[in-house]
Amino acid sequence: MDLHQPAIVRQWANAGLAVYAGLRPVFNCSGTMWLVMLVGASAIAQETVLPFIGTDTVTVQRDREQPVTYNGRILDISGESLILQRSGITKTQVFRVSQITQLTFLRSSEFEAGLTDRQAGKFSRALRHFDTAIETELRDWAKRELQAVAAKTCIMMGDRDAAVRRIEAILETDRRSRHASLLPLVWDERLLSEECVSGVASDLQQQDAPAKRLCAASRLLNDERHRGAAKSALIRLSDSSPPRIADLAKAQLWRTALLDDPMELSRQLKTWQSELRRMPLVARSGPQYVIACGLQRQHQHDQASVAFLWMPFMSPTDAALSALSMLAAAHCLKASGRVSEAATTKRELLSRFPKSSAAATLRAEP
Repeated sequence: MDLHQPAIVRQWANAGLAVYAGLRPVFNCSGTMWLVMLVGASAIAQETVLPFIGTDTVTVQRDREQPVTYNGRILDISGESLILQRSGITKTQVFRVSQITQLTFLRSSEFEAGLTDRQAGKFSRALRHFDTAIETELRDWAKRELQAVAAKTCIMMGDRDAAVRRIEAILETDRRSRHASLLPLVWDERLLSEECVSGVASDLQQQDAPAKRLCAASRLLNDERHRGAAKSALIRLSDSSPPRIADLAKAQLWRTALLDDPMELSRQLKTWQSELRRMPLVARSGPQYVIACGLQRQHQHDQASVAFLWMPFMSPTDAALSALSMLAAAHCLKASGRVSEAATTKRELLSRFPKSSAAATLRAEP
């Protein structure tokens, strides 16, 4: 979930609504995480002069309980944990990031300027501001948070390879970082080359660069010359990598079933949907897309349309894949007899992603 999505999507999230997880609606948004900065904050000062009381806030929601907000100072965010020094309490407290629904900490004026430029579509300028903010930031965990926002900006501007480099930089200091979920993997071979992350066969051997290996495997999985090597790389990554990388590798392997084993698809879909429900919400977009493709092939058009709409409305960072997902949703809606909803979805696609290959395909349809 991105704070700069359409307002209605933010309202859904604030209400605790997650529209789809497997075969059923889920009304628990505890896995979603936002970076909410303090508006008008001054430039980040040395850590020793930051005020202890009121510097940072963390809002936590456990299962179906009411959200609870804690004040204090964030000491670290790494892997799946956040460590908070509570205001007025000497003992530190550890939270699972999957339970955090809102996170507030000081940002620099440079970072604020970057967010403003990004919202205006000035991505290159935004990245320059973000890089300055990263260079002057003294807290390691905050550097990673800022780098993740910069990586997301790279994806939004279509520079997926730059995003991978930034995520690799995060993983160098936090191997289990949740930000691995941001990797712009290839989830559909129909995307144009320029709409995909790059990848060559030699990248599959990059043992010390798991993000690059995973991205290359996703790119080469539909290439008959390299499918075997790509599949082997994904199997190794799913067996020996930190959870976020492993989950994505496993979901990439689902694509091979769509390509190679359509007869087993019905049974496998149930397994995939069960695994999807165990994933953090922010990691579900790509796997959800594969499940949607499976449902479409099974002619379960109503469920497929809902699954396809997850990405464009809940995590639309990758414009090309979000647009293709909307086009597939429109086709499923039409196939299920919901012609009016299909037409609305097509108009939304053309409005939000006019430069995508999916929009070009839609314009060429009779």
